[in-house]
Amino acid sequence: LAIDGGRGYSAQAKLQSAIDAAGLAAGRAIGVGDVNGDLDMFFDSNYPADFLGGRVDSLDTVVDENAGTITISATATIPTAFMRVVGYDEMSVTARTVVQRAFNGIELALVLDDTGSMQSGGKITALKDAAHELLDIIYGESETVEDTWIGVVPYRGAVNVGSGQTSWLTGYDPADYDPGAWGGCVEARAAPFDQEDDVSSGIIVG
Repeated sequence: LAIDGGRGYSAQAKLQSAIDAAGLAAGRAIGVGDVNGDLDMFFDSNYPADFLGGRVDSLDTVVDENAGTITISATATIPTAFMRVVGYDEMSVTARTVVQRAFNGIELALVLDDTGSMQSGGKITALKDAAHELLDIIYGESETVEDTWIGVVPYRGAVNVGSGQTSWLTGYDPADYDPGAWGGCVEARAAPFDQEDDVSSGIIVG
């Protein structure tokens, strides 16, 4: 009993170590890579299929990209050495681990070229798709992520946010554009607000 118990403990410890390593490796791939591929590779490297003459019965993985977690459960069976004389030919061991992907927040500025040269060859569409894919990686299905700020800097002198977006502006007064109507173009904030986060009393528009 002591010998078979020791073999079972060794198998369980090996199995736990294998899924811990697999979970840590796969956690880095949440939302950006092949989670299951990385997980299987690290598990197989740390727990041979015939360890102690046994077999791996199951390796179940649940990935929650929104929560940034991977839950792994595994079961393995090994043959007994002496307990078979009392009718126990095999014994099963199980292990479970939950890996939480850490995210420390980020301040990111996307400098996007939207000049005339981007209008040909599908370049502006590819730019939009890439920006959306990056945001999906960072935010997932969440509307907000703690300590995360992302700004967009147009690579041009002014950007047209649309005349229907006046609520985005501070100090907007339609009378400033009489007798014509505002076309929706916004320029950079005047100094020193172009380098500060403070709310300015107005914004240069044209």
